[in-house]
Amino acid sequence: MESPTIVGRLHVHPLTTVTRTEHLQSLSAWGGRFIAWTEGPSNAPAIILYDRTNGQTRTLLHGSTASVNFFAVRGEGNMVVALEEPSMPDDSRPNTTWRIIAVDVSTGNVTVVRKSPRPTPGLIVPPPEFDGRWIVWEEPQGDTVETTNLMSFDTQSGHTFTLATKVPYAGPSVLDGVMYYRQQRPDSTDMFRVPVDGSAPAVQVTHTGVVGGLVARNGGLAWNQPPTGNASSVWYMPAGATTPLEIASQGDEAFPGRGFVVYAVPPDYGQVLAAPVARARAVHSSSVTMSLTNLHDGPSTATLSFGRNATPRDPPRQL
Repeated sequence: MESPTIVGRLHVHPLTTVTRTEHLQSLSAWGGRFIAWTEGPSNAPAIILYDRTNGQTRTLLHGSTASVNFFAVRGEGNMVVALEEPSMPDDSRPNTTWRIIAVDVSTGNVTVVRKSPRPTPGLIVPPPEFDGRWIVWEEPQGDTVETTNLMSFDTQSGHTFTLATKVPYAGPSVLDGVMYYRQQRPDSTDMFRVPVDGSAPAVQVTHTGVVGGLVARNGGLAWNQPPTGNASSVWYMPAGATTPLEIASQGDEAFPGRGFVVYAVPPDYGQVLAAPVARARAVHSSSVTMSLTNLHDGPSTATLSFGRNATPRDPPRQL
C-alpha cells in the first residue's frame, strides 16, 4: 500500500495480518520480530505476543482473575513491561493499587518491578517506559500529581532509584540509560535529562519553555512546542545532541522513527505524515523497521497489519 507524506509517498509492503476476537487495547512492536498487546472485553486481562519468525500468536500472561487490567505494554529485547491493576477504576472505586511487571518472553518468568505504596487515583497510575534494560515511571506519593516522584529500575541489577521528587506531568521517556522528562515551572515547561542510575544531576536540554508530548525512541527525541500562540510545531533531536531541529511548523503527537518523525496534522489531526530528519542532518537509517501500518478495532474483531517500510520514492521537498 502507499501513504502520502510530505516528502512523496511512503511504500508499505504488508507482511502479516493477525485477526483477534477481543478488543485490542495497548500495543508495542519492536526489533522487527515481536508485537505484544493487551486484549479483553472491556478491561484487558491478557497480554498477547506475536512472533514474526515463526508466525505464532500466544498468550504471554493471563491475569489471576477476570477483572485484572493490563495496559501500557512496552517491549524490547526478550522482555515485555506492563502496568497491572487488580481491576479498572471507576466512579465507585476511583483509587486502585497497581504493580509494574516485566515478563521474559522466552521463559514466561514474571518480575515484579514495583508495587504501589498506596492506592492511587486511577487517572494518575504510572504507565512504565522501557529501553531494553531500564524501566522508568512516575510514582504519585499522594492523591495529586504534584506529589509525583520519577523512578527507575535496572532489570540487570534489580536496583530501584528515585531520580526526582515532586515533578508533576513529567511524561518521562527513557533511551540508552538516560531518562528525559518535562519540568514545569510557573510560566514554562522544558525538557531535562538525567542518568537513570542517578549518577549525575539533571541537565536542562531545551530553553523554549513550551515543550510538550515528549517521546524518546529509536535513537532520538521528538516533541511538540508552540512557537507562537496556540500553534504546535514538531521538533526532533538525536539523543545526546544539544541542537533541536524543527521538523514541521504544525503538528502534534510526534513519534521518532529511524530516520523520520511521524506526527498528526491539523485541523482535525486525522491525517498522519512522516517527515525525514535527513532534511536537517545526515541519517544512517536501518532498511528494516517493524511498524504498525493498519489497526481496526471493533466490538468483536481486531486486525493488526504490519510490514516493511521502504524509503520514499520522491525526493524531499520543503513544507
